[in-house]
Amino acid sequence: MYFVFYKLKDIENIKEILQIAKSLSLKVIIIPRDDASIDYKQLNNIYKFEVMNFNTFFNTFKDKKVAFIETYGNKFVSEVDLSQFDVLVFGAEDFGIDLCDIRKFRSREILKIPILKDSYNVVSSFVMVLTELNIQNIL
Repeated sequence: MYFVFYKLKDIENIKEILQIAKSLSLKVIIIPRDDASIDYKQLNNIYKFEVMNFNTFFNTFKDKKVAFIETYGNKFVSEVDLSQFDVLVFGAEDFGIDLCDIRKFRSREILKIPILKDSYNVVSSFVMVLTELNIQNIL
């Protein structure tokens, strides 16, 4: 399973996510913002992950089963067997995931996380999903 982080803006969030992923030996892909000033090469010296633009990500995973973790959706992450997905995509702190990008995937589901309005935190969302995966005995 791949954990993908879509256009995150906060370097501290990225570092926390990568530290968690490293400690659990998870496969991480980061899709950077177009205007990002983050030095991913330097981060990759400490944490091992892949960086790819959205088009490369789409071409690589377009035939896989993808779940987008968002603040909206038809089901909560706890209501779905997460092991059925090949990829879990987490959105940016400020705008989530572009709906046009989500719609490009044929085999997709939008899953919501239990949060209060306007309180999205990508690291907390990642930990919630990891907890749910552990509960489902996937890790």
